[in-house]
Amino acid sequence: MPLERWQRASWGEESYWNDPSIRMTTDDHADYTLGVFHNYARLPTNLGDVIEIGCGPFTQLRTILGVKGRNWSVGSVTLVDPIIESERQHPHSSFKSGKFTDLSGKVYPTTLIEAGAEDVGQLFHNKFDVVIMQNVLEHVSDSLEVLGALFNITKPGGVVLVWEPFFKPNSPKWEESQTGPYSNANGMPYLLDFTIPNKEHIPTEQLGNFNDYKVWTTSRSRAIRVLHPIRPGRPVFQHFASSFDPLSVEWPQDARNGDGSFAFIGRKPVNSRSSS
Repeated sequence: MPLERWQRASWGEESYWNDPSIRMTTDDHADYTLGVFHNYARLPTNLGDVIEIGCGPFTQLRTILGVKGRNWSVGSVTLVDPIIESERQHPHSSFKSGKFTDLSGKVYPTTLIEAGAEDVGQLFHNKFDVVIMQNVLEHVSDSLEVLGALFNITKPGGVVLVWEPFFKPNSPKWEESQTGPYSNANGMPYLLDFTIPNKEHIPTEQLGNFNDYKVWTTSRSRAIRVLHPIRPGRPVFQHFASSFDPLSVEWPQDARNGDGSFAFIGRKPVNSRSSS
């Protein structure tokens, strides 16, 4: 993904979270992810040193720790996002003080890193007990590098938790890919439309149903699609999952804005040393 294209998506994402209506929100689809992972029933309760990549202003970790009836234990929290300082300013940010705080008000040892997901693999190696990434790959510049980084930063015996939407290579939503703003290569569609203004704002209530093809191809939905420059296909996730011992793997069909999704909890084999 060209740097300029990725920067356009990042600027759009920052503009999105700064929108007055969005600043009223308190979580990022928490109910949806709780349902996809069945209240995280297969996730070990002793999380140890946790990193969340593409954490957003609220984090999914806060949602996980809010699940009742589980004796959660966390050693440290590392949060990574290319616009993390902007997200810290959100009125309902889980790390507004600079420290991650769960729903009960408990504060945890926290490291905030303003960096892209691609950079994480250069910063850490076999470091974390739990690695969380949800709804992030569609925002990155190189999905394969990011997935390799997830593998590398997880301790042998550690756990990854990933949820991501995907599109089928021949999805009706991509029918115009040969002549429109899309390019479809090896099952990984790329949005390459540079004509959308960086700061174009479309109120959420005007967007309609993203899964409606007529809405999907309108100019107003394109203004939101600029935030998602890359769309990996299912084979990418199948390859990633093959490097782990699965604790839970599902392919929900009611994915937001996609043909399906990859909901995965896996343990890195103890004898693992190299990238997936």
